[in-house]
Amino acid sequence: MNIVLVAFIQVLLISKVFALLDPTSFVIEFGDANIETTLEQSRYSFIYFFSDSCGFCDKFNPDFENLSLLYNNRSDHSSLQIIKTNARANKRLSGLFSINRYPSLRLLDFETKEIIEYDQDKRDLASLINFVQARVPGVSPNYDGFKPSIHYFEDVNFDKHQPNSLIVFTLPFLMEWKDYVYPTHGYQKLALDFPHIQFGLVDVDKVSAQDTLAKYHITNFPAVIYFHNDGTFKVFNTNSQNHVIKNNLGVNDIEIFLNNLHTNESGKWYKSLKEMQKDLETIIKSDTPISYGKKGFNVNHNPNPHPYQQDTDIVEEYDSLMNHIEL
Repeated sequence: MNIVLVAFIQVLLISKVFALLDPTSFVIEFGDANIETTLEQSRYSFIYFFSDSCGFCDKFNPDFENLSLLYNNRSDHSSLQIIKTNARANKRLSGLFSINRYPSLRLLDFETKEIIEYDQDKRDLASLINFVQARVPGVSPNYDGFKPSIHYFEDVNFDKHQPNSLIVFTLPFLMEWKDYVYPTHGYQKLALDFPHIQFGLVDVDKVSAQDTLAKYHITNFPAVIYFHNDGTFKVFNTNSQNHVIKNNLGVNDIEIFLNNLHTNESGKWYKSLKEMQKDLETIIKSDTPISYGKKGFNVNHNPNPHPYQQDTDIVEEYDSLMNHIEL
């Protein structure tokens, strides 16, 4: 079969799977006009009160969509439904549930009319699931629908890597990467926008990747490597020593990286590992001012040393201060 045709069929199959699993299709919205008919559908209703002009709501929306997919993607809604309403537009609902800020979350027991406020500081998906599990008996999230658009590497032998692939090295506790397994995560969505590229991810917390990290000189997370068909590769954020920016590689940065893939913007191209090693040796020997990574001492200093090595005077000054304040 023609290779182009095979690739096209693969893209169609991937698109079909994710069209069926679009999290927004599981979001249920209601308003003042259908309060009772909506709430009587389930014993429990977990209600998200939002406002169109609320920045915190925009930030929370992906977590709510994930929650909707997990619980509304079940055959039986009689026990629990996840629903939302525009609190500013639906004044009666806002009054009934005493809503005066956004986003607000309430769990309603329709039989007893008890209303439980979600008052936890964290609104991440794990915290929301724990809240529901603790208060709604016998209902579990349905994870069957989650089929990732990216490959999670368990074997990080990149001598056998697939060409035309983008690999992210990350840790799950980093702010923008804690929910990377879910379809609404930006990296998953990005994979659908670039179907001609194979997307992969290495969770360094789960995979023993020390040899690979050393091989490609990855000393920072998140980091990105793109492998081209011809054996060349482009790296981005692999060995940043700036503590201010080193953990701030987000999905938007990766999109910029992909849009500038054939230039040296947002990263650097290498023909081989030998060329990368030579480049790093040049940087080590250079007199380029460097930024030291100890917080509070991010100052430029320029004699010799290795860019990963702290200047002795600065280290002593730092340690002296830490001892003085008993830290």
